[in-house]
Amino acid sequence: MRKPLGQRSDLDFIIRKGSELSNFLKALPQLPQLRALAEEDEQGVVDELQLLIIWLLDNLNISNSLTTNQIEGIAVLILEEYGAMRLEDVALVMRNAIKGAYGVIYNRLDAAIVLDWLNKHNANLQECRAQVQLNNHLRTKERNDALEIKDSAQKALALRLLYGKVNIDNSKKK
Repeated sequence: MRKPLGQRSDLDFIIRKGSELSNFLKALPQLPQLRALAEEDEQGVVDELQLLIIWLLDNLNISNSLTTNQIEGIAVLILEEYGAMRLEDVALVMRNAIKGAYGVIYNRLDAAIVLDWLNKHNANLQECRAQVQLNNHLRTKERNDALEIKDSAQKALALRLLYGKVNIDNSKKK
């Protein structure tokens, strides 16, 4: 028969598994930033970014397309302004733009629009990171408060036992 959830062993199990998952995720290799990739092969990174922009154009219905020079200029700007992003982040931004996540595209695409999408993506990431940090802080505070309450309750019980205010054997005195 299974014990009801909330037993100490269940909570220990959940905490242990959460810790194992956290350690596993920390051990995964981090994808490199555009800046780091560019240190090894800057033209290769610009080429990859250009391919993403071309893919974006192929998936949008824009009558006035970008020229080769404009595509290269946008790729270079992305590398200069958003070097801390990963190539996968840029691809995600392009995919979200195709889905309309950053608003409707009115038959016009230029560097300002693409950079605005990247700004919106970064702002969203910052907001999510701040929320995660706040949640972690609150969780830690709740744990510490719970430990303090437990310690206080144990101290109070010890004092009552010490001064005879609690009947341990639960027998009633007459």
